[in-house]
Amino acid sequence: MPDACGEVMIRCACGGEVTGTWPAALAATQDHGRSIHDLVATEEQIRAMATPAEGGPAEGGPAATSS
Repeated sequence: MPDACGEVMIRCACGGEVTGTWPAALAATQDHGRSIHDLVATEEQIRAMATPAEGGPAEGGPAATSS
């Protein structure tokens, strides 16, 4: 379950990925769903897809990124 402090990675079925803090990743994923798939995903649906990110800013990886 994502928290406000950690980095999460969310992968869409289309292959798009978003990595960042939970609030940034949530917003980017909702934007991806609306703009690419014409769908509105709830926070609960997106939370179920989120996993802890590896290589986040604390480890030298990218912050909020979207594909």
